[in-house]
Amino acid sequence: MNKQDDAAMFLICSGANINIKSFNGKTPFNLATEIGSDLLIAELKKRDADDTPYTFPNISGNYLGMKEPGVTPEIFAPGIISALTYDHSVPAFLQDYTEVYWSEAYDRIMFMKQIDEKWTAPEQAPFSIYGMDANIVSSPDGNRLYFLSKRPVDGTDESKYNMWYVEEVDGRWSAPKTLGKEINSYKMNHHFSIAENGTLYFGGDDIYFSKFSDGQFQRAVKLGEEINTEHYEFSPFISSDESFIIFSRYFDGGSIPYISFCDEKNEWGESVRLNKFIPFVSEFYSCNLSPDGKYFFYANGQSSDMDIYWVDAKFITELKPKNTNK
Repeated sequence: MNKQDDAAMFLICSGANINIKSFNGKTPFNLATEIGSDLLIAELKKRDADDTPYTFPNISGNYLGMKEPGVTPEIFAPGIISALTYDHSVPAFLQDYTEVYWSEAYDRIMFMKQIDEKWTAPEQAPFSIYGMDANIVSSPDGNRLYFLSKRPVDGTDESKYNMWYVEEVDGRWSAPKTLGKEINSYKMNHHFSIAENGTLYFGGDDIYFSKFSDGQFQRAVKLGEEINTEHYEFSPFISSDESFIIFSRYFDGGSIPYISFCDEKNEWGESVRLNKFIPFVSEFYSCNLSPDGKYFFYANGQSSDMDIYWVDAKFITELKPKNTNK
C-alpha cells in the first residue's frame, strides 16, 4: 500500500463520506478507478459506494466555473487542471477564452474548448505526442502556441527539450514546427514567455530574450545582473508591454519567485522576492497572467505533487515603482 492509498483507506475507515463529489463531479470510486487502486476499489465496493461511471459535468464561465480569487491564493480548477497527476505548467488561455491549454505529468499537452458557453472535457491536444511535450504558452494574438518538446528534430533523437510551435490555419492548428537552431541551441527549462511585440523570453541556467524580426527570432541576448546571478534563474514570465518580469531563482534548496520592473531608461531594476505575496512550498516552476491581466497563475509544490494556484494580480501594481517606463 502506498502513502496515497494508505491515507485514503484511513479516511474511508474513519467514516468519511464515500459518496461525496469533487469540484469536477468525481466520486471516491471514480478517483480510485482513475489512479488504478484495486485496494481502494475493493474497499469502496464492499461499503456499497456509488460506482456510477464518471461523466464530465457542465462547466461554464471563462475560468471553468471557478469563483474569482482574492488576495489569498487558491487551487485552480481542482481535479481538472490541478489534477491527481502533477502539473507541469500553468494554463494558457486564448485571448477570447475559447480554449485553454496546459501540460501535465507524463509530458503531454491537454486542452479544453468552450463551445456554446460550456467547456468540453479535457483531452490530449491533437498536436501533442505522449511522453514528449511540456510547457505551453499562447502568443498574445492567439495565432500561435509555443511549447517544449523532446520529439526528434530533423529525424534525429533528442534528449533535451526544444521549442516548437503550431499556427492557427483556417480554424485548426498546423503541424508542429521547430523554432530553429538559433533558439534551440540553448538549454530550455520549464516556462517561457512572449511579449506583445513578439519578443521571446526563456531560460535554462540564465534568462535570455530574443526579438522577433523579419519573420524569425534573432540572436538571443542574456539579461543583466539585475536578473541573472551566480544562482540558477529560469521560467520567466514577461508582461505584454515588457514593463515587468517574474522568474524563478534556485538557491537555498528551493525555487523562489522574483520580480523586476523596467524603468524609464529601459533598464531592469533590482529583483524583489515575491514569497511575501505568493506563498510557496519549495518549488515555483511557472507563472503567467490571465488574458485580462486580473489574475496571476503559478505552479507550486513539490515536483511530484504540484498544483496550479491563482490569486488577484493587484500585488504587482502595488509593487510597481513610480519610475517604470510603462
